[in-house]
Amino acid sequence: MTGECPMCGSVSELQMSHIVPAFVWRWLKETSGTGYMRRINAPNRRIQDGFKARMLCLRCEQLLSPWEKQFADSVFRPLQSDNLPVFRYSSWLARFCSSLSWRVVRQLRNEDQLADLPSHLLLASERALDIWASVTVGQIPSPGEFEQHIIPLDSLSFMDQPDVPTNLNRYILRTVDCDVAYADDDAFVYTKMCNLAIIGFIRVSKPNLWRGTKIHAAGGAFGVGPYVIPTDVGHYILDRARTVQMAQMSKSPRQRQVIMQAAKSDPERMDRSESIRALDYDVIMFGEKAYDRQNGDP
Repeated sequence: MTGECPMCGSVSELQMSHIVPAFVWRWLKETSGTGYMRRINAPNRRIQDGFKARMLCLRCEQLLSPWEKQFADSVFRPLQSDNLPVFRYSSWLARFCSSLSWRVVRQLRNEDQLADLPSHLLLASERALDIWASVTVGQIPSPGEFEQHIIPLDSLSFMDQPDVPTNLNRYILRTVDCDVAYADDDAFVYTKMCNLAIIGFIRVSKPNLWRGTKIHAAGGAFGVGPYVIPTDVGHYILDRARTVQMAQMSKSPRQRQVIMQAAKSDPERMDRSESIRALDYDVIMFGEKAYDRQNGDP
């Protein structure tokens, strides 16, 4: 398919591009109990790769490739081993995260999932797309008000709050999730890659409430903490976990049986999987309620 690349504007053959990078899906598959994955919005269908769309030209795809590898090697994989990476980064990180927020917002817009955004936030999202594309291809150095933030997430054993979803640790550790969140006059794009979230500001009226999470365009250090996010963002993450829990509950009896058979076919793999590790954290936190209505998925 030949067309205009929405990132750089060149006319060429458009490639099939992962929205969330391929290294995330590879790790999920490698560490699952069954060797398969399921999407949030299609829990009755097993998949072996993440969602892709025909989006970028070959030059832009090649531009992103080294940043994705560096992010996977320096941040994502070390974080999965319980060792929060402490490293210094340069301008590549802001460019990588800008490209990620750009891909997610553009795909959600293409799927008509931003139709409920108020008009002023929809206009802000279009401006954010322009700025993130310009940062990605190196036309400008900084996203300005459309900041990029990175939030490492960790398992929990207690939360002093009512109605905590009993799949919370499975959501934190094992779920890929993309969304544009908004309330009143604020909006941001949320890209969760297992236990790491990238936040792209679309319009945030009180950026000072976010501390220790901002990715600086010129470079900086990540992993030194502490991390502070607004209370409403914490509530939003809980709501996303509930959304996943409801989707898991919609799995058909046949698919539940398929999952059980896959788990029994290779019990050693299941026992050593990150899926079971995440489930164990939920059992520690919620007891038998973690198994209620089969809201997890190996």
